[in-house]
Amino acid sequence: MEIDSNVVHDVDLQNLPVRFAIDKADLVGVDGPTHYGAFDTIFMICLLNTVLMAPSCESELINMVATMAVIDDKPSGFSYLKGNGIDSIFQPNYNGTPLELEEGESEERRK
Repeated sequence: MEIDSNVVHDVDLQNLPVRFAIDKADLVGVDGPTHYGAFDTIFMICLLNTVLMAPSCESELINMVATMAVIDDKPSGFSYLKGNGIDSIFQPNYNGTPLELEEGESEERRK
């Protein structure tokens, strides 16, 4: 639990512009129960000053990385699933477009 208190006390409460990239943001099968990233995502959601994002595809991931690059007044992060993405087409040298975020905003998507 030491890392949890470090993130809360040393990053979130001070609004430091630290960026987190949380891999394995789901229940990961072959890696076993010690690699379940779902717990990391649940912990990060509880941080009051942190912007947390979860892309549904590669193009959203690129835009979220661009968004994190411009957030300089609080912690931010994104969680992503293990594996390769599919079906996204990118222009050469595309660096993403920062997203317009609203406090407390969330979006639920189902396929």
